[in-house]
Amino acid sequence: MFYGFFGHPMQIYINRDGQQFGPFTLDQVNQGLAAGQLLPNDFAFYEGLQQWTPLVQIQGVVLPEPDQVALPV
Repeated sequence: MFYGFFGHPMQIYINRDGQQFGPFTLDQVNQGLAAGQLLPNDFAFYEGLQQWTPLVQIQGVVLPEPDQVALPV
């Protein structure tokens, strides 16, 4: 488990096209990426970050292989 500022579990908020979602745990973010519900270029924020940051730059985020991403239905 990854911890944010002050040693609390990371509570990650996602921003896509001006809409905010969350909070999510890091595991939930990785599951959302694998399922195709979240995108690598979605922005993320958690306590301790200075600004919204693309998911691909967040420590602990695991990007799925292109052939492993579930297509949205």
